[in-house]
Amino acid sequence: MTTKRGELPVSDAAISIRLPTDIIKRADALVTPLAQEAASQGITRVGRSVVIKRALLEGLRILEERYRPSR
Repeated sequence: MTTKRGELPVSDAAISIRLPTDIIKRADALVTPLAQEAASQGITRVGRSVVIKRALLEGLRILEERYRPSR
C-alpha cells in the first residue's frame, strides 16, 4: 500500500476495536485542526475515523523506526 505524504489509504479491511472514552475525546478534539489542514490540500471530509487512522499510521511509523532491525 503506497500513498502520497499526508494521504490516507483506502480501506481494504474492516476492524472494530474498543477505545477508552478519553482517547475518543482526544481524537474528536483533533478533527477541526486536521480538517483545516486537509482543506488546504483539497481534502473535504475529515472526521473521527480519519484522525484515528492518521494517528495509527504515524504511530506505526514511529514504532517501525524504533524497532526495525538495522540494515
